[in-house]
Amino acid sequence: MKRNIAVLMLICLALTLCACGGQGAKPAAKVENSDQSAFTWGIELRKSEVKEKLHTDEGVQQYDGGVLNVLHDDAPSEGKVFLILTMTITKQKTGGGQFDWARLTVKDASGNVYHRMENDAFLSNHTYNRMPGTSLQIGENRGSICLELPPEAAKGGLTLCYDAGDEGENTTAIVL
Repeated sequence: MKRNIAVLMLICLALTLCACGGQGAKPAAKVENSDQSAFTWGIELRKSEVKEKLHTDEGVQQYDGGVLNVLHDDAPSEGKVFLILTMTITKQKTGGGQFDWARLTVKDASGNVYHRMENDAFLSNHTYNRMPGTSLQIGENRGSICLELPPEAAKGGLTLCYDAGDEGENTTAIVL
């Protein structure tokens, strides 16, 4: 019985090691995440996705009881991909200023900086809960934002950065 358990444990260990090594494995980001409690605005990155395009079929109920199939297709600018970040932004301290989207950027491994798209309202057509585009004032805010960046930049080494003024730079590694 003990021998069977030992063999089973060795098989599990071997499968775990094989799963961690593979061609799809990416090097760990060398970004040190900020201590979120030190900032007025805490940023929790919940999900990150790279998309070459967005396509959604939506069934819209008609007044006569029928269903109309509506297609939503959105593509990034030529030579770019979408980076969709789903996050929670929470005001953790009283005082301080509003959350300003112009201060939120994504930096790639080469130091290039990317900003949120001016109009990412199309995310709502693709089952994403879009984060408000206006400056955030209070509370907990959940949703997704979209950026465009070159495909080679989206291969890893991305950092979400928020310039928090006197508090410093709030950074979070983006894991794809």
